[in-house]
Order: sequence, then C-alpha cells, then structure tokens
Amino acid sequence: MYLLNLRNRHFFLLDGLILCLTPTMAILLRLDRLDVPHDFLHGLLIYTFVALVVRLITFYQLGLYRRFWRYASIDELSQIASAVLISTLFVWLVVTIVRALLPVALPRSIFLLDALLVLLFVGGSRFSVRLSAQRRKRPNGHGRRILIVGAGDAGSM
Repeated sequence: MYLLNLRNRHFFLLDGLILCLTPTMAILLRLDRLDVPHDFLHGLLIYTFVALVVRLITFYQLGLYRRFWRYASIDELSQIASAVLISTLFVWLVVTIVRALLPVALPRSIFLLDALLVLLFVGGSRFSVRLSAQRRKRPNGHGRRILIVGAGDAGSM
C-alpha cells in the first residue's frame, strides 16, 4: 500500500484533520457567523471533499511527507507555500467545474481564506516540530558544544 511508504504518517493524519476543518473555518470567517447557513452546506461538503483529496495528493506528490521537519528552514516553508498554492489552483479548477454542473452556493472568497488557513496550520504543525527540537537541544543552557569537521550534510543533520 502507498501509505506505508510515508515517513511522517502522523503528519498525513494531522493534515487530513486540518483539511477537514479549514473549509468550515474559512466560511465562518467569511460570513462572520458561528453557524453555516443551510444554503452553503451542500457546497461546503463538496468543497471539503475535493480540497481534502486534492491537497493530500498534491502534498504527497510534492514530498511534504518525506521531509525531516526537525531541520526545517526557509526552503521547507517555501515548499509548503508552493504545495498550498498548487493545490489551491487544482481545488479551484475542480470546484469551478462542479459548480458549473451542479447548482451549489459557495462564496468565492473561500478559496483564499481556506488557502491561508491551510498554510497557517500545515506550516505551523511542521515548524512546531522544529521549535520543539530546538528547545530540547539545550534544555538548561549548559549543554556541551561540539564541532564536527568535514561531515557535509550528514554532519549538519
């Protein structure tokens, strides 16, 4: 099975949860309400399903589940932003086609709000690992410093 090759299965599951919640959060932010109006429920369910499938596939294809997030840097943030942008374009395309075929109501701003929330939560979950690892390196400030010479990429890890 393909999922068995994932190095970061917990991030895959966490992303699944995040991607199920962010469309609802986006529409609640857009409408400034605490409940989703009945008119938008059908469109929201379709959008959530499409976004979940498209984003998980895109994130997998772009390697977000094969990284060592303990050593995350600006390059990884750029990779997350690219994955969110590309997946948002695919989600927009699929949802636009579905909206042309089915009469569903959905605010157009949900694409932007959802993308920003996904970037915030997916990026935040990855970089929290980096922050946690960084804080554990020297818990009381009295850690022993060492120098590794000539080890290349393996030494920096």
